[in-house]
Amino acid sequence: MTRTAPALNKNFAGGEWEFRVERSGLWGSVARVTAGVIVLAMLACGTGLAADKIPRPKVKPPVPPATQPAPPPAANAPTANAPSATGGDGKTPPAAADKPKADKPARSSHETGLPTPRFASMRKGEANLRVGPGYRFPIDWVLTRKDMPVEILAENDVWRQIRDWEGTVGWVLSSQLSGRRMVIVKGQVGTLRSDPAATAAPVAHIEPGVIGKLMECPVPGDWCRVEVEDIRGWIPRSEVFGVYPNEAYPAP
Repeated sequence: MTRTAPALNKNFAGGEWEFRVERSGLWGSVARVTAGVIVLAMLACGTGLAADKIPRPKVKPPVPPATQPAPPPAANAPTANAPSATGGDGKTPPAAADKPKADKPARSSHETGLPTPRFASMRKGEANLRVGPGYRFPIDWVLTRKDMPVEILAENDVWRQIRDWEGTVGWVLSSQLSGRRMVIVKGQVGTLRSDPAATAAPVAHIEPGVIGKLMECPVPGDWCRVEVEDIRGWIPRSEVFGVYPNEAYPAP
């Protein structure tokens, strides 16, 4: 690139010398392009700054004046002396009271509605104990003892959740159960006595796991009268499974 030497021009009108610098055509093009880019950049920056400064109004709810009159009462609104849903003291009831109560799910006709837990016994000598209330649930155990006492924990249509004297829990069909009250000796060897007292004469000794028929359990009292193979006697209720600690049987 070459630059021309400055030329001297005489300004005859003013009597002064004027200096003029001449550049090649390539340098002039570069200068014009650079100037254009600078101008466009300044315009762009100016436009961006202007856009950031545009006010964006925020929507606010209208503020009622302090002297705004109260709205007229509705046609069906209760008067000051009339009873209303808020009660005579004018207090607002809980929000739950304003909501309609959800209908309870209809109970299956196979559910008894009796309180749970409660005791029952096995009707048959073989019953499948499943992990859930339905045939689709796998069998966990097979119960093989007829008259064994069980505790009913829940009801689901034709199914009953039960617990046996060893703590095993599962579901059986309601048709496998009976309302007949039975007890089973747990822990150590039990002793049937002639009267409900620890000093009464022993009638028989019963091994753990032996099942007997529950005859009576007075309240107050810690003894129950049972029948095992035609032998009747009294045994502490804490030594058997099939009756609650404070349960009166038969129920009054």
